[in-house]
Amino acid sequence: MFWLASVAYDPPLILPNSSVHAGLRTRLGGVDERDYQSDDTQGWTRIMCDDIDEIGVKGVIEKIVSHVGTEVPVYLSIGLCIQSLTM
Repeated sequence: MFWLASVAYDPPLILPNSSVHAGLRTRLGGVDERDYQSDDTQGWTRIMCDDIDEIGVKGVIEKIVSHVGTEVPVYLSIGLCIQSLTM
């Protein structure tokens, strides 16, 4: 339903090309890469859990800032499920 916030309001509640999914363990739904077409159209970027292992927390922050920028307010939601089960 994020797409609705980017198209149904003027001005949009979510700015185009300013959203990030971080900590994804699987596709958002569906069975293939078509699952990401809507996200790509809206300008979302994705950071998978495996990416976090490879680039670290600093790399995740840099990737988010490079995509979103620093000039507009952002909404941040952090799901507890992305944390390690061993913590």
